[in-house]
Amino acid sequence: SCIMTQMNYLNKSLDLFNTARVTPIYYVFFTTFVIVASVILFKDWKDQEPANVVSQICGFLTVFIGIHILQMSKSDSSHPDADGFEKIHSHVDEASLDDDEDDDDDHSDIESDGPRADTE
Repeated sequence: SCIMTQMNYLNKSLDLFNTARVTPIYYVFFTTFVIVASVILFKDWKDQEPANVVSQICGFLTVFIGIHILQMSKSDSSHPDADGFEKIHSHVDEASLDDDEDDDDDHSDIESDGPRADTE
């Protein structure tokens, strides 16, 4: 159920935002939760020296800050929003939906000859 919830929210975010924004955020959150889970479940830092624990935390922070800097450094002027997100329109626009609702009963222009084989 955890993976299903994760995929559900990942797909929703990919529907709404550009993949260049979603993927790094997903990566950082996934890495964060994996580190926290390993510390809790496996007592990962129990037998390690404090220098190793600090080293792991510094490595994670380096990755986190590096991804953040890479995302900020993108000079993309095509995103008019202040947040830098662009809504991706993957669905049919509302005007064509309104036209389709009016024509629901009139299907006389649709021909049904069965499957069509493409010939060259």
